[in-house]
Amino acid sequence: MEQAQITELLEIGYQLVADGQTLSPKLGDKFLILTGTVTIENQTGGTCRAFDSATLNATGQAGGYCRAFDSATLNANGQTGGTCLTSDSTTLNATGQAGGDCRAFDSATLHATGQTGGYCAASDSATLNATGQTGGDCWAFGSATLNATGQAGGDCWASDSATLNATGQTGGTCRAFDSATLHVIKEVANA
Repeated sequence: MEQAQITELLEIGYQLVADGQTLSPKLGDKFLILTGTVTIENQTGGTCRAFDSATLNATGQAGGYCRAFDSATLNANGQTGGTCLTSDSTTLNATGQAGGDCRAFDSATLHATGQTGGYCAASDSATLNATGQTGGDCWAFGSATLNATGQAGGDCWASDSATLNATGQTGGTCRAFDSATLHVIKEVANA
C-alpha cells in the first residue's frame, strides 16, 4: 500500500493496528491493518481493513465491515451479520457463516465451510469453494468458479460464464444461467 493511501485513511479517522492486537470494533470504529496478524472478536459495527500481507482473524462478527486487499488473508469464523469482502489476490476463509455477506472479487479465493445462512458470492475470476452448505445462498458471477461439495440445503447459483461444480449434493438447489456451466457429480457407493 502506498504511503499516500495510508496517510489518507489515517486522516479520515482510521487507527493503525499493530501485529498481535485483539479488537472488538463497534459502530464508528475504523481500523487499518498493514502487517502481521490481528484478531477481531465480536464485531458489531465499524470497519476493519487488512492490506498487503496482513492476516485478519474475525470471530463472531454480527455487524460492520471486514475487508482484505492486496495479498492479505481474512479468516471469518461464526459470522452472523455484517459484511466480509476480499479482493485482489486475497483469500477469505469463512467458517460457520449463519448470516451476513461474504464476497470474493477479482482473482480472490473464498473458502466457505459449514454455511447455514447468509450470502456467499464470487465474481470476476474469483473462486468460491463451498463445503457442507445447509442454508443460505452461494453465487458465482462473471468468469468465477463455484465448487460446491456436500450441499444439503440452500441455493447455489452460477451466471454469466461462471462454472459451478456440484459434488455430493443431497438437498438444496443448484442452477446455472446464461453461458454458465453446471457440473453435477453424483457420488455412488460401491456395492
